Amino acid sequence: MFIFRAPELQDPMSSDDAVRTYDISGQINEWNKFIKPDPMSSLGRVRSQNMFGIKNPISSVDRVRNYEISSQIFNELKISGKRGWVLIIQNTDFGGSKSLPDGEEVDRLAKLFENHRYNVEICKNVNADALLRQVHCYATKEESMSFVCFISSHGSYTHIDCINDTTCKTSDILKAINSRELQAKPKCLFIDACRSVGQGTGERPEIPGKDFFVGLSSLAYRPSWTADKSNIYLRCLADVFEESFPLSNHGGGKTRDILYMMTKVNRNVREYGEKFGIAQDPVFESTLTGLLFLQGDRKKEFNK
Repeated sequence: MFIFRAPELQDPMSSDDAVRTYDISGQINEWNKFIKPDPMSSLGRVRSQNMFGIKNPISSVDRVRNYEISSQIFNELKISGKRGWVLIIQNTDFGGSKSLPDGEEVDRLAKLFENHRYNVEICKNVNADALLRQVHCYATKEESMSFVCFISSHGSYTHIDCINDTTCKTSDILKAINSRELQAKPKCLFIDACRSVGQGTGERPEIPGKDFFVGLSSLAYRPSWTADKSNIYLRCLADVFEESFPLSNHGGGKTRDILYMMTKVNRNVREYGEKFGIAQDPVFESTLTGLLFLQGDRKKEFNK
């Protein structure tokens, strides 16, 4: 991760504004009146499938199934009332000029998820073995309905840098998350680290199975940056999650699932970096088969 120091600027994209809509319609609407409607061609029409063994409250064929991680299901099963585990790993103590800022983003994310009924564990300045042990430990909790992991550190295309001059393969982290206990449950990994060269010319880390969402702070072979004594990607994650979690999942033409939020994160990182003359473009990959609302279903919770 590269460090850029500049005067503090206010984030111009902190309000809950809509993500930009790409206009690729052209003049197709002008031709619609000449075309006989196809009853099976509705946009977004996906046949609903109850793939995860949990009752699907939406049976219409034009809705994809939501992942059920609201706290209500835990009350029905008489478990802990928690949605799942959130693990936050931050390595900053690399010595000298390689040290990274220990900003407030970790505490902001921890507080947010705790307030939304997650168990949260924070680990700082760990070596490679400890990092994998922590991931394995919290990805194998029997009672967890979801797992979310944030990792902030130096890194490369294939590895995460850890303290004591150790490195951990990104592919090993993904394999550890793909546990038996999390099968058919949503698994999220967010990595804030450079993806440049170094050890990073090897095989591309691949998502090992279904129900994954992986967010990466930059494009392949590109650096990630810090500014204003914080990590740009982690800061924008915290900003968007904080503004979106308290709002309704649907409303005002928005569906505030993980894809919506991460599209805003991508935009905010790009625009925030441009204020400092920095080019950084995050990317995400997904094998999710339904809508994922990490904030849970507020309507269900407040109407129990």
